[in-house]
Amino acid sequence: MIDDFWQMQMRQWPMAAAGNAALGRMRTRRLAFDGFEVRLQFNPARIRSTAADVRAQAIASRPCFLCAAHRPAEQLAVFFNALRAQMAQPHQMQVDGPRAELTASRRMQQRFAAPGNDGT
Repeated sequence: MIDDFWQMQMRQWPMAAAGNAALGRMRTRRLAFDGFEVRLQFNPARIRSTAADVRAQAIASRPCFLCAAHRPAEQLAVFFNALRAQMAQPHQMQVDGPRAELTASRRMQQRFAAPGNDGT
């Protein structure tokens, strides 16, 4: 089902198809140091996304790009439950991971916890 959905999105959404094609031109390199490994990615097609203004005021003034009302009409969702949707992304970040992402279908506060701590 997901593969069929993905293929349909690539046929019907030129921006997503172009972003997916750009992954073939992405360069990666792995660096290992002090017991850690980091994977570096160079994908010039992501410049619009990676160069976005991330100051609090700029983020607050932008519409939520994950909210249905602000997503491109071509970006379809397959709902797996009340909170999650699988959507193709126009600016993919990786080749060897999922080709679409799970995102909340409504805006919710995000909370980050230290590794090994669930935040409770």
